[in-house]
Amino acid sequence: GITPRFSITQDEEFIFLKIFISNIRFSAVGLEIIIQENMIIFHLSPYYLRLRFPHELIDDERSTAQYDSKDECINVKVAKLNKNEYFEDLDLPTKLLARQGDLAGADALTENTDAKKTQKPLIQEVETDGVSNN
Repeated sequence: GITPRFSITQDEEFIFLKIFISNIRFSAVGLEIIIQENMIIFHLSPYYLRLRFPHELIDDERSTAQYDSKDECINVKVAKLNKNEYFEDLDLPTKLLARQGDLAGADALTENTDAKKTQKPLIQEVETDGVSNN
């Protein structure tokens, strides 16, 4: 998937995630937002975003996601588990991007990751201490 441009701000209670999705016919049907402990996973084909925060979030009735057609972005509001907890490094978006394979069990959340794994590169690095029996 394409990693969308995004920005994040916060107040005492919430994290505000603004995800820019230009040139897309927005369909709420395909939109998937998963909040899991300190992770937010956003998926709206062809966009995919997985963010890891320094502290835990909570997915409750206060969490919202709204599409803003004027700005071509989705505004996601997620509650902090602990009110008044300061989330550092929100101004460093790349630091929040969770690396692939960072979280065990996240694979069940997305079909995409499995497809990528089974596609083996043509040339593979072979460990010298492993014995291959072809």
